[in-house]
Amino acid sequence: MTYQVLSRKYRPKKLKELIGQEVFVRSFSNALKNDRIPHAFLFTGVRGVGKTTAARIVSMALNCINLQEGEPCGGCTHCKQIIDSRHMDVLEIDAASKSGVDNIRQIIDNTYYSTSQGKYKVFIIDEVHMLSNSAFNALLKTLEEPPAHVKFILATTDIQKVPITIKSRCQIFTLQKVSAKLMTRANADTPNMAAMQNTPRAQSDHCLKRLPLPSQRYGQRGG
Repeated sequence: MTYQVLSRKYRPKKLKELIGQEVFVRSFSNALKNDRIPHAFLFTGVRGVGKTTAARIVSMALNCINLQEGEPCGGCTHCKQIIDSRHMDVLEIDAASKSGVDNIRQIIDNTYYSTSQGKYKVFIIDEVHMLSNSAFNALLKTLEEPPAHVKFILATTDIQKVPITIKSRCQIFTLQKVSAKLMTRANADTPNMAAMQNTPRAQSDHCLKRLPLPSQRYGQRGG
């Protein structure tokens, strides 16, 4: 069996598993239930708080063929492929390394084509504040009036660097830091995780910074 790091193994796959993000979960669940889904989301928050994870769950919910009370089932073809990062209609772009106008033009050209598998074509742009001014300008018109089958999900750790013209065309969600108490309670039933909560680093309020701790402990003791 292939080893998988804990930050991937225990990455939330359902809305209810997003610890401490009740405002976003409630808002998106209501939008999904009432079929009033915005064409663009902007997730902001500190590193490791779950922005990319939330983006993937939204992608699953938008394309899942077996929604269960507003939650992606996690078992259909679309959900499995999104979890494995191999869904043809869900594209993730790292703006830190692809920040130029040519990169955005490729995305825009891609929006004109219909979906290959799912209901929506979803573009996740991580660290969107790293885009150049020309790239932001190129994205603006498509972000304002995207085709009906296209959704944009932007994520940033520095929302102040995102132009107001971009922010005004997105529904913004500020993902909250997770308290040590809440994280400890959430990990209580997870094997080998609860015992790691009392280390100094484990008191951090960044979800993903905690998960490697058990892996490091296993490596130090040799198994």
